Amino acid sequence: MNKKLKKEFERIKENHRNAIRQRSAKTVLGPSMVRFLGPKGTKDKLVQILYEIKLDELLKHNSQNGYKRWFEENLGKIAGAIKNGSSGHRKWAHATKVLDLYLYDIVLNSHFFDDNQAEKIVGWLYTPIDKTVLSQLRKLVGERFPTQLKDVDTEEKFYKIQDVLGEAAKEIEVPRVWFDDIWAEDD
Repeated sequence: MNKKLKKEFERIKENHRNAIRQRSAKTVLGPSMVRFLGPKGTKDKLVQILYEIKLDELLKHNSQNGYKRWFEENLGKIAGAIKNGSSGHRKWAHATKVLDLYLYDIVLNSHFFDDNQAEKIVGWLYTPIDKTVLSQLRKLVGERFPTQLKDVDTEEKFYKIQDVLGEAAKEIEVPRVWFDDIWAEDD
Protein backbone atom coordinates (compact mmCIF):
# COMPACT_ATOMS: atom_id res chain seq x y z
CA MET A 1 0.00 0.00 0.00
CA ASN A 2 1.22 3.48 -0.83
CA LYS A 3 2.09 5.16 2.49
CA LYS A 4 1.71 8.68 1.11
CA LEU A 5 -1.75 7.93 -0.19
CA LYS A 6 -2.74 6.31 3.09
CA LYS A 7 -1.48 9.32 5.03
CA GLU A 8 -3.47 11.65 2.78
CA PHE A 9 -6.65 9.68 3.44
CA GLU A 10 -5.95 9.88 7.17
CA ARG A 11 -5.65 13.67 6.86
CA ILE A 12 -8.86 13.83 4.82
CA LYS A 13 -10.68 11.68 7.39
CA GLU A 14 -9.64 14.02 10.22
CA ASN A 15 -10.85 17.08 8.31
CA HIS A 16 -13.92 15.66 6.58
CA ARG A 17 -16.52 17.65 8.57
CA ASN A 18 -14.59 20.85 7.87
CA ALA A 19 -14.50 19.99 4.17
CA ILE A 20 -18.29 19.53 4.17
CA ARG A 21 -18.72 23.00 5.70
CA GLN A 22 -16.34 24.62 3.20
CA ARG A 23 -17.90 22.85 0.22
CA SER A 24 -21.43 23.80 1.29
CA ALA A 25 -20.44 27.43 1.84
CA LYS A 26 -18.86 27.66 -1.61
CA THR A 27 -21.80 25.88 -3.23
CA VAL A 28 -24.52 28.15 -1.84
CA LEU A 29 -22.46 31.21 -2.71
CA GLY A 30 -22.34 30.48 -6.42
CA PRO A 31 -22.19 33.21 -9.08
CA SER A 32 -25.95 33.73 -9.27
CA MET A 33 -26.08 34.41 -5.54
CA VAL A 34 -22.92 36.48 -5.11
CA ARG A 35 -23.82 39.10 -7.69
CA PHE A 36 -26.59 40.34 -5.38
CA LEU A 37 -24.49 40.40 -2.22
CA GLY A 38 -21.80 42.96 -2.83
CA PRO A 39 -18.50 43.82 -4.44
CA LYS A 40 -15.53 41.56 -5.02
CA GLY A 41 -14.34 40.01 -1.78
CA THR A 42 -17.83 39.65 -0.29
CA LYS A 43 -18.00 35.97 -1.23
CA ASP A 44 -14.71 35.21 0.54
CA LYS A 45 -15.92 36.95 3.70
CA LEU A 46 -19.20 35.06 3.61
CA VAL A 47 -17.50 31.69 3.03
CA GLN A 48 -15.35 32.35 6.10
CA ILE A 49 -18.37 33.39 8.20
CA LEU A 50 -20.33 30.28 7.18
CA TYR A 51 -17.31 28.09 7.86
CA GLU A 52 -16.97 29.53 11.36
CA ILE A 53 -20.61 28.94 12.34
CA LYS A 54 -20.71 26.51 15.23
CA LEU A 55 -23.04 23.96 13.68
CA ASP A 56 -22.75 21.51 16.57
CA GLU A 57 -24.53 24.09 18.74
CA LEU A 58 -27.70 23.21 16.83
CA LEU A 59 -27.78 19.94 18.74
CA LYS A 60 -28.03 21.80 22.06
CA HIS A 61 -31.47 23.14 21.15
CA ASN A 62 -34.72 21.30 21.70
CA SER A 63 -37.26 23.69 20.22
CA GLN A 64 -38.02 26.04 17.35
CA ASN A 65 -37.46 28.99 19.70
CA GLY A 66 -33.96 27.82 20.59
CA TYR A 67 -33.18 27.33 16.92
CA LYS A 68 -34.59 30.79 16.13
CA ARG A 69 -32.22 32.43 18.65
CA TRP A 70 -29.25 30.49 17.23
CA PHE A 71 -30.35 31.38 13.67
CA GLU A 72 -30.65 35.10 14.39
CA GLU A 73 -27.26 35.25 16.14
CA ASN A 74 -25.60 33.83 13.04
CA LEU A 75 -27.80 35.85 10.71
CA GLY A 76 -26.37 39.10 12.07
CA LYS A 77 -22.83 38.03 11.18
CA ILE A 78 -23.83 37.23 7.61
CA ALA A 79 -25.84 40.44 7.17
CA GLY A 80 -22.82 42.46 8.32
CA ALA A 81 -20.75 41.12 5.42
CA ILE A 82 -23.35 41.85 2.72
CA LYS A 83 -22.82 45.25 1.12
CA ASN A 84 -25.80 45.72 -1.24
CA GLY A 85 -29.22 47.06 -0.23
CA SER A 86 -30.67 48.54 2.95
CA SER A 87 -29.91 46.98 6.31
CA GLY A 88 -33.34 45.32 6.46
CA HIS A 89 -32.98 44.03 2.93
CA ARG A 90 -29.48 42.68 3.64
CA LYS A 91 -30.58 40.88 6.79
CA TRP A 92 -34.09 39.57 6.15
CA ALA A 93 -33.79 38.95 2.41
CA HIS A 94 -30.28 38.00 1.40
CA ALA A 95 -28.67 36.97 4.68
CA THR A 96 -31.57 34.66 5.51
CA LYS A 97 -31.36 33.13 2.05
CA VAL A 98 -27.61 32.50 2.42
CA LEU A 99 -28.00 30.94 5.87
CA ASP A 100 -31.10 28.93 4.91
CA LEU A 101 -29.45 27.49 1.81
CA TYR A 102 -26.30 26.66 3.77
CA LEU A 103 -28.22 24.88 6.53
CA TYR A 104 -30.39 23.04 3.99
CA ASP A 105 -27.26 21.71 2.33
CA ILE A 106 -25.51 20.82 5.59
CA VAL A 107 -28.51 19.13 7.23
CA LEU A 108 -30.19 17.47 4.23
CA ASN A 109 -27.51 16.95 1.59
CA SER A 110 -24.43 15.93 3.53
CA HIS A 111 -23.48 13.56 6.29
CA PHE A 112 -22.29 16.31 8.60
CA PHE A 113 -24.94 15.20 11.09
CA ASP A 114 -26.00 11.59 11.55
CA ASP A 115 -29.56 10.65 10.59
CA ASN A 116 -31.00 11.12 14.09
CA GLN A 117 -29.35 14.51 14.50
CA ALA A 118 -30.51 15.67 11.06
CA GLU A 119 -34.05 14.50 11.82
CA LYS A 120 -34.04 16.59 15.00
CA ILE A 121 -32.90 19.74 13.19
CA VAL A 122 -34.73 19.55 9.85
CA GLY A 123 -38.11 20.50 11.28
CA TRP A 124 -36.74 23.82 12.49
CA LEU A 125 -35.15 24.90 9.21
CA TYR A 126 -36.64 27.81 7.32
CA THR A 127 -37.42 27.73 3.62
CA PRO A 128 -34.91 29.76 1.58
CA ILE A 129 -36.96 32.60 0.13
CA ASP A 130 -36.55 33.88 -3.41
CA LYS A 131 -38.70 35.10 -6.28
CA THR A 132 -39.72 31.56 -7.27
CA VAL A 133 -40.83 30.62 -3.75
CA LEU A 134 -42.69 33.92 -3.35
CA SER A 135 -44.46 33.50 -6.69
CA GLN A 136 -45.55 29.96 -5.90
CA LEU A 137 -46.68 30.97 -2.43
CA ARG A 138 -48.81 33.83 -3.78
CA LYS A 139 -50.34 31.48 -6.34
CA LEU A 140 -51.20 28.79 -3.78
CA VAL A 141 -52.24 30.89 -0.79
CA GLY A 142 -53.82 33.85 -2.54
CA GLU A 143 -52.47 36.27 0.05
CA ARG A 144 -50.37 39.28 -0.74
CA PHE A 145 -46.75 38.37 -0.24
CA PRO A 146 -43.76 40.31 -1.53
CA THR A 147 -43.03 39.74 -5.20
CA GLN A 148 -39.24 39.93 -4.94
CA LEU A 149 -36.70 38.86 -2.36
CA LYS A 150 -35.56 42.44 -1.76
CA ASP A 151 -39.09 43.22 -0.54
CA VAL A 152 -38.64 40.81 2.39
CA ASP A 153 -36.99 43.55 4.40
CA THR A 154 -38.35 43.07 7.91
CA GLU A 155 -38.36 40.36 10.52
CA GLU A 156 -42.16 40.34 10.44
CA LYS A 157 -42.32 39.68 6.68
CA PHE A 158 -39.73 36.89 6.90
CA TYR A 159 -41.45 35.09 9.77
CA LYS A 160 -44.94 35.55 8.32
CA ILE A 161 -43.82 33.65 5.23
CA GLN A 162 -42.15 30.97 7.35
CA ASP A 163 -45.23 30.63 9.56
CA VAL A 164 -47.57 30.15 6.58
CA LEU A 165 -45.25 27.52 5.13
CA GLY A 166 -44.73 25.90 8.52
CA GLU A 167 -48.44 25.54 9.28
CA ALA A 168 -49.15 23.78 5.99
CA ALA A 169 -46.07 21.56 6.26
CA LYS A 170 -46.98 20.55 9.81
CA GLU A 171 -50.41 19.35 8.68
CA ILE A 172 -48.75 17.09 6.09
CA GLU A 173 -46.00 16.11 8.59
CA VAL A 174 -43.08 17.27 6.47
CA PRO A 175 -40.45 19.93 7.17
CA ARG A 176 -41.25 23.43 5.88
CA VAL A 177 -37.81 23.60 4.20
CA TRP A 178 -39.05 21.03 1.68
CA PHE A 179 -41.01 23.82 -0.02
CA ASP A 180 -37.66 24.71 -1.59
CA ASP A 181 -38.03 21.49 -3.59
CA ILE A 182 -40.17 23.45 -6.07
CA TRP A 183 -36.82 24.36 -7.61
CA ALA A 184 -36.38 20.75 -8.68
CA GLU A 185 -39.61 20.75 -10.68
CA ASP A 186 -39.78 21.53 -14.36
CA ASP A 187 -41.35 24.86 -15.31
